[in-house]
Amino acid sequence: MSIAGIALGTILAIVVLAVLRGRSRGTALGRSLGLSIVVVALVPTIALVAGQGAEAVIVSSVGLGTASGYSVLGGQSVTNTGPSLLPTKLGVWPGTSITGFPPGIALGTTEAGSAPAAQAQADALTAYNDAAGRPLDGNTPADLAGLTLLGGVYATSNQGALSLNGTLVLDGANDPNSVFIFQTDSSLIIGGGSTVA
Repeated sequence: MSIAGIALGTILAIVVLAVLRGRSRGTALGRSLGLSIVVVALVPTIALVAGQGAEAVIVSSVGLGTASGYSVLGGQSVTNTGPSLLPTKLGVWPGTSITGFPPGIALGTTEAGSAPAAQAQADALTAYNDAAGRPLDGNTPADLAGLTLLGGVYATSNQGALSLNGTLVLDGANDPNSVFIFQTDSSLIIGGGSTVA
């Protein structure tokens, strides 16, 4: 596999685990029901870019258990600073602090320090351990903007902080089961107006 460019992106707080289920190139993140993003409180994960002639790597999906029902799942706290719309549950455990809702809106239930949030965190930890233990398929730069990635497991060369300040294309190569796993030992900061397509 030749690596010509680099791209990526997804996740939040103390630790981030992004398991992105494949989409066709150009599908908007907000409209993709095949996208699973879990914000965990453990250690993040992030991205790669493949060049011309590169082929998607077949990566098995990561089972998220009950964590899959959450748009955002934090460890100690969740803070929102804008008009966010979460299509499913919002939760935090073992902490209980959730701020910024409103102006943010969660269409599912809000679980702060509850038994369902605790189970989702346990399931997220199992998923994280699975994803974090997978071998890399490629490296990416710190800023993922302008990149187009095929399915696979990616990280920066030093697993440092990642950012997205623009558009990142996750190209599922017309495979609805394509999986993207991004690993980092730090944070993923997504700038305003950034998109994952």
